[in-house]
Amino acid sequence: MSQLHTKLIAIQNELSVQKTKHNEFGNFNYRSCEDILKAVKPYLKEHSLLLLLTDEVIFIGEKHYIKATAKLTDGTDTIEVSASAREPGTPKAKMDDSQTTGSTSSYARKYALNGLFGLDDGNDSDTTNNGKKPKEAKLITKVQIAELKKLGFSDERLEKMAKYYKVESIEQITFKQASEAIEKQKRAVEKKEKEGGSND
Repeated sequence: MSQLHTKLIAIQNELSVQKTKHNEFGNFNYRSCEDILKAVKPYLKEHSLLLLLTDEVIFIGEKHYIKATAKLTDGTDTIEVSASAREPGTPKAKMDDSQTTGSTSSYARKYALNGLFGLDDGNDSDTTNNGKKPKEAKLITKVQIAELKKLGFSDERLEKMAKYYKVESIEQITFKQASEAIEKQKRAVEKKEKEGGSND
């Protein structure tokens, strides 16, 4: 095992980055790329290591992705981890194209750093008031996605739903959020059918 691997193991065992930011829409705490960088810099100095972050635009099908790579080196050996994030089809509200790309880059870089330093990124906060680890929120199931489509949700509408909950894809919506959307849509369909029947 190289000295670099030994140093990285030490950092992974000691590094802790709290999730101090809160997402109001999804009601979860999270950490940013900047939070990780701020927390890891003292360890880099202590172990005389250099951390480099680079981005690359790649195409998968007709979609643009930002591939971020986190490289850790001691000048002799290098360890690197990559992660990718897809740019949204349309920029988020109040964001121009460059800001959208920058946001995607930060997202990809965060997951590359998570992988390099062994950080988890569950949506729930790290601890509750009683100090216990909370359960991770159950995510939407394939059955629920099929039910939404059966109720008239097109792929475009599912993407809009994901944006509403501030997640990257429909697969990251929670089971509870999906259940609420299904019930709401069922009520809307029933109301429309009753209104249509009353007009006969």
